[in-house]
Order: sequence, then C-alpha cells, then structure tokens
Amino acid sequence: MNSLISAYEIICKNLFKSDTKVRDQYFKEYFLDAILKKHPYKLLTMKHDQSSSIDEYVHNDTMPEYCFIDLTNDQKFFVDANHNPIWLGSYPHQYINPIIKEKLLLYQKYDSIRRLFIAITVGGDRISGKPLECFLVPVRYLKHEHKLFRKLLQYFVIQNVDISFDEYTSPLSSNDLWNRFEWNNSNVSSMDLL
Repeated sequence: MNSLISAYEIICKNLFKSDTKVRDQYFKEYFLDAILKKHPYKLLTMKHDQSSSIDEYVHNDTMPEYCFIDLTNDQKFFVDANHNPIWLGSYPHQYINPIIKEKLLLYQKYDSIRRLFIAITVGGDRISGKPLECFLVPVRYLKHEHKLFRKLLQYFVIQNVDISFDEYTSPLSSNDLWNRFEWNNSNVSSMDLL
C-alpha cells in the first residue's frame, strides 16, 4: 500500500507542476541542449532512468541529476542544474542564494567519487528582457552559507551559448571544462565579492 501511495505522490508532483518548476525545467533543458548534449560530451544517464521500483526511485532522487562522459578523454562527470530568474542585490554586489546545506554536503560526497558540476542559469525571462547567463561551477568551490556572487561566478561563465558556430559542437571545450578545477580562489579577494 505504501508503494501505491508513494507512486501516487510522485505522479501528482510531476503532473501538477507549478509555473516556476516548468520554467526551471525549460532552462535546464536549454542548458543541456545548448552545451552538454553536444560533442565532445555524451549523456550517459539521468537519475531516474533505471528505476525499476519505487524504492530505487527514491534512492536515485538523492543522486546528481545527470551523468556525462567527455569523449576526448573518457572522463565521466555529474551535473546538477539550478535556475534563478534574477540576480538579487544591486550592482556591483549581485548574487544568488546559496545551495541548501544538506544538498551541498550530498553533492560534495558525490564529487569525491566523480567530478560534479552545478549548471547555473540566471535570467532569460521575457518580462525583464535580461539575457540568459550560463555558468558551470565545480561543486568544490561552493560553500553552503555563502551567497554566490556574480563576480565569483564570472570565472565559470560559458560564452557564446546562443551563437551556433557548429550546431553539433559545444561552446564549452573539453579543455575549458577541466580547467575549471584549476581555478584558484585566492586570486579573488574577499573585498571583490562583497
């Protein structure tokens, strides 16, 4: 009976999504289609792909959402997505809220197994007219109580997402992806982020 109730809750949660969840899903799909579902990357799994039971579905829900492989070096990596409609604060101190502590600790656990990136999108709504900004941040640089300041995220921005030089090639090269782990936050003073 419990599995029937759980299945009903999952169906209701997905069937009656709020506008915010629909918008977030749209930007997540846009990010994946424009950047990570192109050469040299290949989508291996989504977290609920192989769920054969409700218990497995619930267990998979704690995992990062996507697993990709970089075809140039055969390295696998996880990606989870986060969309924010606007920057909070005022220029030059714009930020987005930090990731929830429990979720970030779980991300860090998975990062110790396989590299994990957070795909962050900000903006992109027609009302404000602000363009969509895309960032791919290694989870190891995020702290659970720290706001994610725009100045910090600029080190992880993905340029030319909307310019299609080649519709089959990602605007994020393999080299650029893995160089994100060589970023040194000592280059940014704490005053730059305040």
